[in-house]
Amino acid sequence: MDALLSNPKALIALLCIIGLVIGVNAPLLFSVGQRKAIARDAQIWGKALRGGADVRKQQSDQLSELHQRVEQLKEQKPEADKDDHEQ
Repeated sequence: MDALLSNPKALIALLCIIGLVIGVNAPLLFSVGQRKAIARDAQIWGKALRGGADVRKQQSDQLSELHQRVEQLKEQKPEADKDDHEQ
């Protein structure tokens, strides 16, 4: 071991290997800790992307209900006019 540490080429090679191992594994270890944050961000983006379709569907349903109520009012109006003319 002393011969390895006293040889500059071997020391540089050993440091490069250690650096490579740490460099490859560091992002993997970092991502394990960030899994919850990534899942939360994915959920937010999913809501945002689906939210447009949900809002359009809700607005379409509201518009359909409005049309139905307008039709009901149109049907009731002639009856109300008859009552006004009879008095």
